[in-house]
Amino acid sequence: MKNASIHADRPAIKPFWPAAAAGIALGLALLLTFLVTSHGLGASGAATDVIAGTGLAVAPAATQPRSTSTTLPSTSLSGATTL
Repeated sequence: MKNASIHADRPAIKPFWPAAAAGIALGLALLLTFLVTSHGLGASGAATDVIAGTGLAVAPAATQPRSTSTTLPSTSLSGATTL
């Protein structure tokens, strides 16, 4: 049990925030980023913005919605498919 007393002279580490307060703060920060940037925190959202911006700058016609993708067939309550 020699290893148990290695850090006996150091004071105990206290958390910066209580767990509930930190969770609420992180949740509010994530909600704010969704409202401001339309995506969450992290590198994936930033990469999406860079790739979409590059696509718009390089080939704006290719990144616009196509008429075929905006008109999807819909099924009525009777089961008949209409365009």
